[in-house]
Amino acid sequence: MDTGAGLMLLYEDESVDVRSGTGARLQLSPCGSEFLLEAPAGPPGHPRETVRQRTRFAVSAYKDQVLSALAFRNRHAARPYLPEELVPPHQNQPSLCLDPEVVWPGGWSCDAQTGPGGVTTVRAGGGRAELTLSPSGEEFSVRFTCGLSRQQPEGGAHRCTTVTQVHSCCAVAPPWSYPLSLALRLRGAPPSELGAVPTEGSPGTSTPLPERRSRLPEPLPLTCPSPHRHRWRGEDLPPREEQLPPDVPSELVRVMWCHGATY
Repeated sequence: MDTGAGLMLLYEDESVDVRSGTGARLQLSPCGSEFLLEAPAGPPGHPRETVRQRTRFAVSAYKDQVLSALAFRNRHAARPYLPEELVPPHQNQPSLCLDPEVVWPGGWSCDAQTGPGGVTTVRAGGGRAELTLSPSGEEFSVRFTCGLSRQQPEGGAHRCTTVTQVHSCCAVAPPWSYPLSLALRLRGAPPSELGAVPTEGSPGTSTPLPERRSRLPEPLPLTCPSPHRHRWRGEDLPPREEQLPPDVPSELVRVMWCHGATY
């Protein structure tokens, strides 16, 4: 089935809806562990082919489409879904101890610096996380080490990978609040641009250690505890893929990707 994406939507509940110009549609549950794939509509009188399956068991016929939808979700969601089956081997690393707590720098240091074009980067101790503020000051990206999704509870050795995410400065999750405030101070943004982000102090001021600690996002469980609660949107595709489907305005959309542009 050809499900080349023309439109991808991440809703506030962190479910994903992917549309293509062929009429195919792929949806991911909010937890990322299950998907529903609908083939393009066939001739009149023929039922529309659908596949509902656990994400980690996606077969080769539509694995690329599932991987693309999951990557889009993990790039913008609060917690990533990272089944080992879908993480490339070269990105899958062993970890003896994966403590989600990191410590950020207390002020101007080698771990917090500005670069060409107004880019500002803050790095946590140990190199396990970094935050980069865009030149516009409207969004930031983060890179951090994250364990793979596991059964709960599950023993044995841990595996980890590196996750990259992009977020708006208007909606800051707790793990990124302090490093973002430091990046904004280093960048010299005026108070009117900082919104609810703390602005006390200056780049050279040392912040107390407790305020510099944060817990990195942890992966979602490998299996969902409530798969019976997954709901799937049933609206058909509009005549032109450039048009938003009628169900989009009725729900809050956090991120929209359309023909290579992210909004």
